[in-house]
Amino acid sequence: MDRDKKLARPQNDATELAENKQAFSHCQWLYGEGSNREFCVNPVEPGKVWCRKHMEIVYVSAFQRQKNEKRLESLSKVQDIGE
Repeated sequence: MDRDKKLARPQNDATELAENKQAFSHCQWLYGEGSNREFCVNPVEPGKVWCRKHMEIVYVSAFQRQKNEKRLESLSKVQDIGE
């Protein structure tokens, strides 16, 4: 029993916060520049730093990325023709 007490991890405020609390209550996406910056006010899921909308912007699947690149290429070809 004494051995179990020695192996038990000490609890303190920081440990408790890390294990039981969500780090952010709102999205950490920043709008603006310099001193005019503001955070997005949308809520986040536990353990996440961005709201669902901004996570979709940040995390793009490989398939979607390729699709976007092809679309951008075709748009730039259309602009080249129009010039």
